[in-house]
Amino acid sequence: MPEPFAASAKGGFKPFLIGEALAVNERASFHPESIGEAVPVLISDNLLADHRPMRAVLRDSYAPNWKLKEGGRNFVDYYDCRHLFAVPDLPLFQMVRQAIRHFYAIDTEMHGPGLSSNWFMQIARRRSDFAVPHSDHDAEGHIFTIIHFLNDPAECSGGTGFFRHRGSGRIQMRANQRQAFYREHPRLIEDGGDYWVGGNLSEWETIGTVAMKPGRTLIFPAEFFHAAHHPDDLYMEFPRLNVVHWERVVAGK
Repeated sequence: MPEPFAASAKGGFKPFLIGEALAVNERASFHPESIGEAVPVLISDNLLADHRPMRAVLRDSYAPNWKLKEGGRNFVDYYDCRHLFAVPDLPLFQMVRQAIRHFYAIDTEMHGPGLSSNWFMQIARRRSDFAVPHSDHDAEGHIFTIIHFLNDPAECSGGTGFFRHRGSGRIQMRANQRQAFYREHPRLIEDGGDYWVGGNLSEWETIGTVAMKPGRTLIFPAEFFHAAHHPDDLYMEFPRLNVVHWERVVAGK
């Protein structure tokens, strides 16, 4: 079998087993936190056996653009990119599912084809401390977002912020509320035009953040407003890396 997670001698990239790149610690621990006394988040700092193999995969492969809007700022001020991995039901997903069942008392299943990356790197200095706040997914039903941070210790800055919309008082938005919310607040649509919340930050109140750590896992209901937290310009030197996947409530539950 080829040696995994390393470039080949000919300059190409070797195949890898994604289950090995995202191997789990069978004795992983989770602890719940209430962010801003409102957002129920599960955190694990040892679910991934080692964050570095998947970090190497993302660092050593081409990253295609994700959102690209005519007149937008992607590939002008920054690179906002995404890999998509169509994968089977990995042990990682199964352990996340067990944690959701234990702490939220909800049975879930994979939502979508598998796994996505968030590969972000600055070209110019940031124009805000936060990306655009948003909730995840237009799918009906209850969805959980799962984020795994992959940067090394010296590459970690900020994390994930959670928000309240000042005008409406909302801290969350379900799929069936999305159309009405953005019809009333069209400037807040995350349409790929700009990664940074910028001048719209006054519309939002930060209710709390969770710090990035190597290999840290966050689990939270996807309807809560959240965004990447960037307190500095560290990511002009190398990319901010994580992988994300989603779990949905089992139909009929």
